[in-house]
Amino acid sequence: MIMSLLVKSALSGVIVLAILMLARSNPRLAGWLTAMPLITAISLGWLWLDGNRSPVLTTYLTGVLIGVVHTALLLGTVLLRVKAGANFSDALLTGVAVWALASFVIYQAKII
Repeated sequence: MIMSLLVKSALSGVIVLAILMLARSNPRLAGWLTAMPLITAISLGWLWLDGNRSPVLTTYLTGVLIGVVHTALLLGTVLLRVKAGANFSDALLTGVAVWALASFVIYQAKII
């Protein structure tokens, strides 16, 4: 069990590290790869390999879809704030606040 967790963590970490290294030379491509559902695909694969099937996978994917909306709100907020001249830390903090507010609303509505 622990060895399996370590292998999963290492493989997932290698992908993240590769994207970070790519970002140094081609940030646009790295951003595009980050937006790809790599982590979702990896997580689905690990869940499936662990024996999880339809109920767990469909619930997981529903959560991912809801999370995509929140992520878009966070990224859009950060992008707009940086383009407006805000420093990155303020823009990120504002984006996280928007994400948290959207999450709170969705949670209160019992959607997740």
